[in-house]
Amino acid sequence: DVHGLPAAQPGSYYIAWLRGPKGVVPLGSFHARQIAKPITLWSGVDPKDYPRFSVTLQEEGQPPTPSGKTVLSGELTAR
Repeated sequence: DVHGLPAAQPGSYYIAWLRGPKGVVPLGSFHARQIAKPITLWSGVDPKDYPRFSVTLQEEGQPPTPSGKTVLSGELTAR
């Protein structure tokens, strides 16, 4: 759960990533412009192999690769 992330401005969006020894895997893109709407991210990899999570701010029209503008990051923990 993430709270307090502002909506991406028009012309930009967010991409969530998993990172680990095997590389970087995208989880999905979103802009968070709809208030109180949950955002579900999904990937077919095992999070145990990609223990770091991050969200980058992207510009529309640019390649969907990590932009370097990280707005959130952390380590995944098991529930």
